[in-house]
Amino acid sequence: MTEELDEAFILDSIKAKSDQLNAADLIGGPIVVAIETVTKGPKDQPWELHISGGHQPYKPCKTMRRLILNQWGNNPSVWIGRRLQLYFDPSVLWAGVRAGGIRISHMSDIRGATDIPLPVSRGKSALYHVEPLAPPTPMVERVASACKAYEQCSDAATLEKLDNRISDLISEVDGEQQTQIETARDAAIERANQTSATNGI
Repeated sequence: MTEELDEAFILDSIKAKSDQLNAADLIGGPIVVAIETVTKGPKDQPWELHISGGHQPYKPCKTMRRLILNQWGNNPSVWIGRRLQLYFDPSVLWAGVRAGGIRISHMSDIRGATDIPLPVSRGKSALYHVEPLAPPTPMVERVASACKAYEQCSDAATLEKLDNRISDLISEVDGEQQTQIETARDAAIERANQTSATNGI
């Protein structure tokens, strides 16, 4: 029997084996992460941003370090809990070759979209655009949305994905919140079953 591959497995399969987040890890799409701690790294990578989501530390290049300082200031203790959207930029040069790199597209805790002049090479600057990152959707809204979609869906494959999504939400919390989400899921399943019975499905 062949086991089906899910999205999480596919994305995990392309992660580079390394002690840091790599550009190749983002080929599957951008990620939003929260900064958990900031520690000192080696001379060529002096910042290690330990981030949420089970990712390896993000070690920003000098251009992105300048961006963070420009928008958040130079006190790393206030960065904790703030969020970044990171993406793969194939145009980034390394030793004169287009090797690709990690760039920041959105940041939390900034006033609005802005274009910032940042040095990109010796004697040369360019405008770098960054957008504000919207606050995360409250857990109660995420659960309600997933449960509503579950109730309105009749496709078996989609129902399985929605059930997995609700399970993911449960894994993000603990204690009483887990119980509340499980209760909401069971209620959604019950209502979906009642609708199916009523419609003769």
